Amino acid sequence: MIKMDIKTLKEEHSKVSELTVKIKDKINSVGRNISIEEAKSLRIYLVELFGLLKIHIEKEDQILYPELLRSLDPQLRDAAASIMEENKKITQFMQSIESKSSVMEIYNLPNKFCTEFNNFSFKLLDRIKNEELVLIRLIDIKKVEYT
Repeated sequence: MIKMDIKTLKEEHSKVSELTVKIKDKINSVGRNISIEEAKSLRIYLVELFGLLKIHIEKEDQILYPELLRSLDPQLRDAAASIMEENKKITQFMQSIESKSSVMEIYNLPNKFCTEFNNFSFKLLDRIKNEELVLIRLIDIKKVEYT
C-alpha cells in the first residue's frame, strides 16, 4: 500500500497550483512595469512557492516514487519513472529561476523574469495535471503490489 497519503499529495498540488496562479495573476496585473514594491511582493511569493515545491518534490522522491518503482504493475512503474524525470527538470528550472530572481533582478529585468516565470509555471502546472490525470488515477484504480 502507498505510504504517502494521496489526499495530502492532492492538497499539496492544489496549494502549489494556487500560489503559482497567484504569482501569474500578479505579473499580469502589473504588466512588465514592475515597481520595487511589486518586485518585493513577487519575491516573497516565489520564496513561498519554491519552499512548498521543494518539500513536495522531496516527499514524492523519497516516499511515493520508490514505492511505485517497486510495483509489479509496469504501467505504474513507467508512469512513476516518467514523472520522476519531469520532476528533475522542474527542479532544475526552479533552481535556475530562484538564482536569478532577487528583488533587484525582478525589478531591473522584468521582461526576463516574467517570461521565465510564465514558462516555468506552464511546465509546473502541466506536470501537476499530468501526475493527477495519469499517476494518481492509476494508483486509485489499481492494486499496488511490490516485488
